[in-house]
Amino acid sequence: MLTWRSALPPLLGLAPGETGYVALLTGDHDIIVDAVCKGVPHVDRLLRDEIQTIDGVERVTTYSSRDVQYSSSVNFASLLGDDAPDGWA
Repeated sequence: MLTWRSALPPLLGLAPGETGYVALLTGDHDIIVDAVCKGVPHVDRLLRDEIQTIDGVERVTTYSSRDVQYSSSVNFASLLGDDAPDGWA
């Protein structure tokens, strides 16, 4: 069974810059990972070699954004302080 505690460490271990955020959800999905990929081969590698190898992952749904109209000026690394994952600046 996929749990937040079991999924979070491998998701946070993805390459810096690959993930914007990881969030626990209610509803149809359990966890969402905002990932920035350079193209279809990068998406395939991320899904096949990283996400689908996490114990408990039964299904993955992907969505792609054609354009982003919102950006955040929040520095999450500074909010997390010493608890920020390596590579977050």
